[in-house]
Amino acid sequence: MAALAGDARPITGKDLCTALALLDERRANLVSHRTRLINQLHALLRDLVPGGAATDLTL
Repeated sequence: MAALAGDARPITGKDLCTALALLDERRANLVSHRTRLINQLHALLRDLVPGGAATDLTL
């Protein structure tokens, strides 16, 4: 948002490491959440579809 408003400041040194760590943590959280959603969807489909659901589900 700051970059769009022209208020952004350059990231240097320690700030860059902090920013990358936050981005890495966010990515890990999103991957974990996606995996949980796919597993929940598979479990629901397994209960609803005779013979089970396909095992290659993706979002």
